[in-house]
Parts: sequence; C-alpha cells; structure tokens
Amino acid sequence: MFDCTFLFVVVLYLNSFYFGIFAVLEFAMCVTKSIALPYPAGNIVSELLLLLFLSGVEGARILLGLKGNLLQKTLFLVLFVIFTAPSTLGVVYYLVWQTYVLKIDMLLCAIQLTFYGLEFLLSLFCIASLFRSIT
Repeated sequence: MFDCTFLFVVVLYLNSFYFGIFAVLEFAMCVTKSIALPYPAGNIVSELLLLLFLSGVEGARILLGLKGNLLQKTLFLVLFVIFTAPSTLGVVYYLVWQTYVLKIDMLLCAIQLTFYGLEFLLSLFCIASLFRSIT
C-alpha cells in the first residue's frame, strides 16, 4: 500500500500555489472582460464576489486538509471533504455559467477540478487509513 498522507500533502501544496495563480488570472480576466465586452449590470460584481468567496473557502479547505493530515484528525479531513463541494461548484460556475467563458477559463478550471478530484480521492484514502489504524 502506498503512503497516501505524503502524496496528499504534496497535492495540497501544489494546489495552494495553483489556486493563487487561478484566482489572480480569473480576477484579471474578469476585469479585462468587463472592459472589452458588454456585461449586464450586476454580473461582474457577482462574479468578483464569487471569486472572493471561492478564495476564502479554498483557503479554509486547504488549511483543514493540511491540519487534518498532519495531526491525523479525521474531523478536519471530513470537513475538508465537505468544503470540497462549494469549491467545486464555484469552479464549475466559472467553467460553465459565467457570462463569458473563454478557452483559458476552461483550461484553468479543468486543472483546478483535476486537483479537487485528486485531493478528494486522497483524502478518502487518508480517512480510511486513519480509521484502519484506530481499530
């Protein structure tokens, strides 16, 4: 059996850097789109607020994952799994439902969703290994 805890931390660490890049690029693209394209009145504000919300949830999610893995606390890892849902929905919004979806948006969101999928699977393996070590 492989050591899921090490791989989980590596993927979380990489995602923490990638999400920073993702958020900055999405912000820059929102500003650029609002200047170059005709936006309905409240859409740009709601998309920027969603990005702010997504950044907060993602920061909390990564901290919960790191803490849960390092302290070997299943509660933190379960909360990490729960926080994955709103993060995934936020990225899916930018992939499918935002006012203007560019190809770069699709690429950035696909990479972010890949990180979410890997982290979700690895967190389930870590939770299972923690339960196995208790019994």
